[in-house]
Amino acid sequence: MITKGPKYREPTNISWDKAKSSILDGLNETVEHLSNKYGIDKVQFSEWKNEILASIDYQINKYKKKFNHQKPKSILNDITVKEALENLQHNFVVAPVDKAANNVSFICKRFYATTLLKELGMIGLPSNTYRLVNSRDKSNIINSTVHDMTQQFSLSIPETMKTLPTPYWMPKMHKSPIGARFIIASKKCAVKPLSKNITAAFKLLYKSVEKYHRKSKNYSGINSFWVIQNNKPVIDTLNKLSNRKAAKSVSTYDFSTLYTNIPHDKLIKTLSSVIDFAFKGRTQGKISITSYGIANWCNSSKYFVFDIKSLKKAVEYVINNCYFAIGNQVFQQIIGIPMGSDPAPFFANLFLFYYEWQYINNLKKENVVSARKFCYTFRFIDDLITINNTNFEINIRNIYPAELELKKENQNDNNAHFLDLNIEISNSKFITKLYDKRDNFNFNIIRMPYKSSNIPKKMFYSAMSAEILRICKATTSFKDFLESTNILITRIKKQGGLINHMKNAISKLLNSHEECFLKFGKSNDYIVKQVL
Repeated sequence: MITKGPKYREPTNISWDKAKSSILDGLNETVEHLSNKYGIDKVQFSEWKNEILASIDYQINKYKKKFNHQKPKSILNDITVKEALENLQHNFVVAPVDKAANNVSFICKRFYATTLLKELGMIGLPSNTYRLVNSRDKSNIINSTVHDMTQQFSLSIPETMKTLPTPYWMPKMHKSPIGARFIIASKKCAVKPLSKNITAAFKLLYKSVEKYHRKSKNYSGINSFWVIQNNKPVIDTLNKLSNRKAAKSVSTYDFSTLYTNIPHDKLIKTLSSVIDFAFKGRTQGKISITSYGIANWCNSSKYFVFDIKSLKKAVEYVINNCYFAIGNQVFQQIIGIPMGSDPAPFFANLFLFYYEWQYINNLKKENVVSARKFCYTFRFIDDLITINNTNFEINIRNIYPAELELKKENQNDNNAHFLDLNIEISNSKFITKLYDKRDNFNFNIIRMPYKSSNIPKKMFYSAMSAEILRICKATTSFKDFLESTNILITRIKKQGGLINHMKNAISKLLNSHEECFLKFGKSNDYIVKQVL
């Protein structure tokens, strides 16, 4: 079971009584809601409710015959297995593996604790990132945070959230020697409700800033917004340049110190400038956050509301009050973006965007031609790619603050890896195929679900179809597509896939996304035969 990853669930028989009871609870809640909303007596819904229950009974009886198989034996209920797991838990920390979260690692507890304490400066060299808080104990900080949430931001904190985050680390098994990625787990903490609202607001700000700069690019041909959310803009650009046989160079870069080196005062000042820009000239001067975490521009709202002043205040608060605890010891992160906090990706993206935007803005005033050379530059958080721009590297120090280190990843400008793409230049064209750095890891990687897991059959084959579609979108040649797909198919077979079901799922995929597969110039039947 462990080799199948932490998402694997033992197969179980369906509890038809429990299923019907859950549906009935849902029906009663719906009747209650509709009755209160429209002022209708609940009795009026009886006939409708009975018809639904009759339909449910019919479906249950139908599927009972279909799924009337013997109850599987539970491994986790075996006494010897329980004892073995308790022994493991006593001696080891069980953690996911960095870059391969479906894999499980067992780490000696003493080593795990020592590594964490070294990172926090409690053992060995002192830490520049964290400081031990001696002046206030754990309960005082929690009570102070709860008070601030109530008084400053009008947020009530549930009892279950009146706590501090805890740090943990995951092993980087692909490094030599093995490294560690440190994260502050903030799923339950007093500042969580505020962090969630900030995240929703920054998602809206991000969209507003992106929309403005995309329109600006259409008019000027100058790209001052490099941030992307997936590889699609890169693939579209590579295809466009390939069609014109205009492929010249490709370079990739990586920020090695993005989350741990940015001074808090600089981070707060920069994000404040981005907030000013996003709010500037808007007729609706506030951001409303619904109970579902959806943000919208508004002038007034019955939900939680940020104006420009309160949003800046909230951002400053979560950055300067990043406390976490190990036992009764309390620490504060004094530099960098709080790792593990909800808005951290938006903070990182918009912080870097500000410097990229300022650089392009100044450059286009001096030399429009040079500014347009950055038209094909894209960044996914801390990974950056620039296409047909050999001058990018010499301008790095002019773009980003001195605290950040941007390293070039590829040695040859004719070949590079970016996200899940391998990019090569051949005959003035970009040739792409799927790239997965985990292929080079020296241990087996769990990537897809197992059919024997307690998941619907449809979900298992849908995961396969989604992966084939991803391969297709990332691949230029049919030969490379077949190579990557055949590896996937072999894996799916080993994990329980049946040929007939796989064939049906792939055929359905090809019919639904015919436009994606047209580039290979092959019929659907031919593709299915070659894949299987």
